[in-house]
Amino acid sequence: MPNAPQTKDPQREIDDLKAALNEHAIVAITDPQGRITEVNDKFCAISRYARDELIGQDHRLINSGHHPKEFFRDLWTTIAQGKVWRGEVKNRTKDGAFYWVDTTIVPFLNDDGKPRQYVAIRADITERKRIEEELRTSLKQVGDLEAALDEHAIVAITDPAGKITFVNDKFCAISKFARAELLGQDHRIINSGHHPKAFIRELWTTIAHGRVWRGEIQNRAKDGSFYWVDTTIVPFLNAEGKPRQYVAIRADITERKRAEAAFRESEELFSKAFRLSPDCVVIVRLADRTVIRANDALCALWGSTPDEVIGKSSRDYTSWIDEEERTAFTRTLMERGECRDHDTVLRMADGRLLNFNVSSRLITFNEEA
Repeated sequence: MPNAPQTKDPQREIDDLKAALNEHAIVAITDPQGRITEVNDKFCAISRYARDELIGQDHRLINSGHHPKEFFRDLWTTIAQGKVWRGEVKNRTKDGAFYWVDTTIVPFLNDDGKPRQYVAIRADITERKRIEEELRTSLKQVGDLEAALDEHAIVAITDPAGKITFVNDKFCAISKFARAELLGQDHRIINSGHHPKAFIRELWTTIAHGRVWRGEIQNRAKDGSFYWVDTTIVPFLNAEGKPRQYVAIRADITERKRAEAAFRESEELFSKAFRLSPDCVVIVRLADRTVIRANDALCALWGSTPDEVIGKSSRDYTSWIDEEERTAFTRTLMERGECRDHDTVLRMADGRLLNFNVSSRLITFNEEA
């Protein structure tokens, strides 16, 4: 005889489903008033309450206070009408720790269509929520950094080929190009021609190898004016370690470079005036009278060149006849910081006695400049 078909045992299937549910989910059952009538082991484990501490209580026992009253009003309105409610709930354990659960509450109805019990099935999402919060914090920090950067720096982003994909307002302001005129272009649009090809080649070699480049660059604005930027270019790498984009952060140093140029010009003018003055001029170190600089007129009088006298003592070339007079002159110089129009006679190294009108002034001098 053929085997008779096996009949399904509904109760066994239900038991199997409950066992599977208990293995993988946090389960609680409440009566129509919301009093807990059953909880599984996972509910006890996550809430840290014993089963007998939960039975007969309602879910206010694990209320974290995180959600507003409207949140729970909507929840209860939904399930009291026999509809399923889904959402994420933050609860509090017995020892005060917080945890998050992804929750589905299913009403089971009686013959009158009214809820006779509610089955709440939950999954622990605490770790996911923690990661989400860390991500939100990180994104906020990034946003804050971007805002600060936009406020104080000139920023541009380019693709690996050097095409501009982003510029901030400060870039547009200093370059005098509109954003639409810059996007899709490369930085040759603002090339001033000041730097040699080797300079640009070294820059690209550095960042193409994934290294940060730092330096000062002179650029040209749309109207032809020049400006200087202190630049840092940071390569961002893909999974293969190749640059996927470059972020260039710049600071406007035009005024500083202008001041440096003016200082160099004034230095050159001073040096020229010093060297060509018809008066004999010398700068000596006060402590030992070592010659730091001497002009052409004095060197001609001494019969030497400027290179020959530097580093030697002025006493090798000139000395006071009256030592008391020299002491008094030096005292006045130290007390007042200067001594002007003092007539005296000095002896040269070759024995000549010459009349001089001497003026001296104390100065701070950087010998290494």
